[in-house]
Amino acid sequence: MMHIDAEINTYFSDFFSAYPFSHLPSHLHPTLISKLRLCSFQPGEVIFSPRELPSLVHYIAQGRVRILGSISYQSPTLEIVEKGAVLGWDSLIRRVAVGSVRAATVSKADLLKSAQTTPQEILTIALPADDFEAIALEHLMAELTERVSLMELFDTLSRSLSRMPDRAAGINLMNVVHYIAQEQLAIAQHWYPGIHRNNETLPFSTDRVWLISGGDSPNLPIGMPISEITQLQTISASRFPIRLIGIDRTSLASTFLGKTSLKASNEPSPVLLPVLEPRSVPSFESQAGTVNDSQPSVVVLPKKFPIWKSTAPDAIEDIVACFGMICDRLQIPYRPDSLRRSLLQQPINKFASFDLYTRIAQAIGLNVQVVRFTSTPGGINRLTTPALIQYRNIPTVVHEIAPTTVVLGSPRTGLLRLSAVELINRLSAGDTVEDSDRSASFCQAIVLERFPTTPTKRFGFHWFLPMVFKQSGILVQVLFASIVIQLLGLANPLLVQQVIDNVIVSANAGAMSMFGILMVLFALLEGILTILRTYLLINTTNRMDLHLGVEIIRHLLHLPLTFFEKRPVGELSSRLLELENIRQFMTDTAITTVMDVVFSVFYIGVMFLYSARLTLCVLATVPIVIVSMLIMSTLQQKLIRVKAEQGSKVQSYLVEVLGGISSVKSQHMESLVEATWRDRYVQYLTSGFTTSTVNTIFYSYSQFLNTLSSLLVLWVGAEVVLK
Repeated sequence: MMHIDAEINTYFSDFFSAYPFSHLPSHLHPTLISKLRLCSFQPGEVIFSPRELPSLVHYIAQGRVRILGSISYQSPTLEIVEKGAVLGWDSLIRRVAVGSVRAATVSKADLLKSAQTTPQEILTIALPADDFEAIALEHLMAELTERVSLMELFDTLSRSLSRMPDRAAGINLMNVVHYIAQEQLAIAQHWYPGIHRNNETLPFSTDRVWLISGGDSPNLPIGMPISEITQLQTISASRFPIRLIGIDRTSLASTFLGKTSLKASNEPSPVLLPVLEPRSVPSFESQAGTVNDSQPSVVVLPKKFPIWKSTAPDAIEDIVACFGMICDRLQIPYRPDSLRRSLLQQPINKFASFDLYTRIAQAIGLNVQVVRFTSTPGGINRLTTPALIQYRNIPTVVHEIAPTTVVLGSPRTGLLRLSAVELINRLSAGDTVEDSDRSASFCQAIVLERFPTTPTKRFGFHWFLPMVFKQSGILVQVLFASIVIQLLGLANPLLVQQVIDNVIVSANAGAMSMFGILMVLFALLEGILTILRTYLLINTTNRMDLHLGVEIIRHLLHLPLTFFEKRPVGELSSRLLELENIRQFMTDTAITTVMDVVFSVFYIGVMFLYSARLTLCVLATVPIVIVSMLIMSTLQQKLIRVKAEQGSKVQSYLVEVLGGISSVKSQHMESLVEATWRDRYVQYLTSGFTTSTVNTIFYSYSQFLNTLSSLLVLWVGAEVVLK
C-alpha cells in the first residue's frame, strides 16, 4: 500500500455521501478532512489481513475490492465491491477480526472503457480506526444498525451453523447468505450492558431469530442464539455495545431446520430484546454511572490465566514459558523439554523474533497470523487474544484486553495488569516500527488460535484404557490366576522347610510321602494354571491388537493430507510399531507390576514373622533403591527417546529411498544415499551405545545394592545365631 500526496479534494463529496458517513453532521466534515489520506493498492494486494482488526476504514474511490470469508471455510469470495463502498466499519463495531479484503483486478469492460491495457490501481480514502471509533460511538451507533454486511452475516451464520453440525450437513452457506442479503431478511440491533435491565418495557417482535454478532464481551460467543434478556446481562459497562442480528425466523427455520419452524408466541415476550429509538443511544460515560442499584448484583470471580515463569533469565527459557502459557490457555498438549532441546540444537539468533515465534507456533499446530496494530490505546483494543507481543525485548502473552485493562503474562514477572495507555508507554523502541509512509508508529503481534484438527490432550495411556476396560473381566481372571500361581510358588519353599524340619531332623521317614504328594499336586496345579493364564492372556492381547490396529488405521486414513505432508512415511511406520510395546506393557508388564506390589507386602509380612530385625536390614536399602530409580528413570527416558528418534530417522530414510529407488537409480545417487544412511545409522548406534552404557552402569549399581543387602542380612543373621 502506498499513500499518495495527490489532491484528494475531488473525492470528499463522494466520501461524505457514502454510508455511514452520510449521516454525520456537516460541522464534523472539516475535522475529518484533515485526517483523511489517499491510499493506492495494486491488484491482489492485501488491504485487511485475516485475524487483524482494521487500522483504517477505507472508502473505495477507484477500482474494485474482493471480500473473502474465513480461512476455516477456505476463504471464499463473498462479494466484489466497487466505488462507493466503505470497508472495515463492520469489523470495528463488532470487535471481530475475520476474513480478509484484497484489491481486485478491474473488469475487462472497465478496461476497454478507460482505454488501458494494464490493470488499474485501486484508490481508497482512508480514515484512521481510532477516529472512526470516536465519531461512531458519538454520532453513528443508531445508523450503524441500518445495514448488515455480507461479511458479518457470513461469519455469524457460519459460527452458529457449527453449533448444529447434524442439521447443517448439505447446506450451501454461500447461497443462504446471499439469499438473506438479497431479500433483506436480516436486521441489526445494539445492546448496551449496564443500561438495559429486566424491568424495561421490551416491545420486540418474535418473528426473528437473534444471534450474537459481536461486542466487547468475551463471554458471548459469536453465533450464539439469544432468547432472553438475562443472557445479555453483564457486570460492567463496555465501550462498544453487543451487536446482534435478527434473521427472519421462518426463512431461517426452513433452511437450517428442514422446514420446521420454531414456535413463536404472538404476544411480545417480556424477556426479549428492546428496539432502541433513533438518537436514544447513551454515551459511554453515561453507561458507566447509571447502573440501577435496585437490581441484584452478580459477583463474577476473577479469571485465572495460566502463568509460566522462566527458570533462568534466558531467551530460550522465556520462549518455552510463553508457549507453555499459550498451550495451557488453548488446552493444547505441550512438551517444554522437546521445545527447549530443539532451540538448543540451533542458533536462534539467525531468526527474527516474530519469525521464530511463528515457526514454533506452527510446529505446535496453531493457526498463526502476524498482525500490525497502531501504538495507541485504540490499536491495543483492536488486538485479538490470545496474542504474543514483544514487550521490552521479552516475548509476552496478551491474555485479555478489557476496556480498561490489558492482562499480560510475562515469563519474567508473571501476571501484569496494565491500562492500554501504560502498555503503549512501556513498549520499548525495539517493539515499535515506524512506517515510512505514515506519521504513526506500529507494533507487531502474533495472533494465535486452534485449528479444528489441533489435538486437545496429550497422547498417553488413557488412549488405551477404554480398550483395557472392555477386556477387564478376562484380565481380572488372568490377575487372579497369577496370584494363585505366586501363592503356589511360595508354598514350595515352605514345604521344603517342613521336609527338613520334620523328616530329616526328626528322622520321620513316614511323613515324606505326604509332603511329596503335596509338592507334586502343587507343581501340577501351578503348571495347569500357568497354561490357562497364558492362553487367556494371548487370546485377549490378540483381540486387543486387532481392535487397536483397526482403530489406528481408520484414524490414520481419515487424517487430513497436511498431516502426511509434514511427516515421512518411515517415521509413521516406526511410531506404529511402538504401539505394540505400549499394548504389551498394559497387558503383561502392568499385571506383573501390580502382582509384585501386592506380593511384596505379603512377603514382607512373612519375613516379619521370621525375624523383624533381619527384615529391617533388608528394607534399609529400599529408600536408596527408590531414589536411584527416580534419578535413573528420568535419564533413561531421555536417552530412550533420543534413540527412538534416531531409529525413526534411519527407518524413515530407508523407506523413502526404497519407495523412490527408481529416482535414485536414474540419477546415480547410490553413493550419496549410502553416505547419508551411514551418517544417520552412526548417530543411531551412538545413541544406542550411550543408552546401553547407562543401563549397564545402573544394572551394576543395582547388583551392588543387592549384594550389600544380602551381606547385611548374613552379617546380622550370623550375629543373631551366634548369640
